Amino acid sequence: TTSEAEARKSNLLPAWRGDDVTRVEVVTGGDGYLLTRPPKGTEKRPWDLTIGGETFPAEEQTVDKLLSTLDYAKFAREVPSSSVNRDELGLTSPSTVLKVTMGELVFTIALGGEVPTGEGVYAEVSGRGVYVISKGLAAGLVIPSSQLREGRLVPYGSMELSAVWLEGEGGTRKFAREDDAAIRARGFRFAEGSEGTVGERVDARELDRVFVTFEKLRSGSFLDDAVAAGASKPRVTLTQVPKEGQPAVLVIGGDCPEREGFTIVRRTAPTKLAACVAT
Repeated sequence: TTSEAEARKSNLLPAWRGDDVTRVEVVTGGDGYLLTRPPKGTEKRPWDLTIGGETFPAEEQTVDKLLSTLDYAKFAREVPSSSVNRDELGLTSPSTVLKVTMGELVFTIALGGEVPTGEGVYAEVSGRGVYVISKGLAAGLVIPSSQLREGRLVPYGSMELSAVWLEGEGGTRKFAREDDAAIRARGFRFAEGSEGTVGERVDARELDRVFVTFEKLRSGSFLDDAVAAGASKPRVTLTQVPKEGQPAVLVIGGDCPEREGFTIVRRTAPTKLAACVAT
């Protein structure tokens, strides 16, 4: 609209409707990836990250940060069209290209070379023009794919579980929820096949500490599954049985290659994932 264009006249993008953004495609320094989510009106709208044909859950907070940067991005000045030499400005072969799909609107931002005076970086918005933006803004638009991949390894929260098993060091501990309305660790009892008295209520405070530890299991870096399998030395196997969906299985143990102080965690179900976790 005219009012929107006036309000955003110093913004890099002339329009922004965050809820309508469903796709962000980025190519930077050989690191290409695609962010997608369902259209507005869908009940659940998680972001997915696709890298090299493989799709993973995206780190929602990092995606939100990128979208916020795009929303509030402002330019320092516009480069007159008569002064635009694409080769000299580094726009013939841009260092980074972002393509944002927002409903029926599609914006492409190409980042070129640095301004000779050092004041910033050249940026071209398709169909709009060439601008100078700050180096800080340019850096904020270049997020490596590794930072956009969700780092959470344990897929289910405590309230989603009907049972949880811990096997390995410390013995076999199997806990089953007695009451679906139970809060966090309350309502769990020792189940068949577990060390301990079957049917005895689990200490809620102790089990709650275990659940908090699960929530803190986040990737410090991801590993190739074959590399992780070769270096893995299982100490504990965690199985989460959700009220709905497939069980999750995580194998914990083994030193991460070339990462002192990090332990290997391999998720073998419902999806495969291997990562280094700080210990």
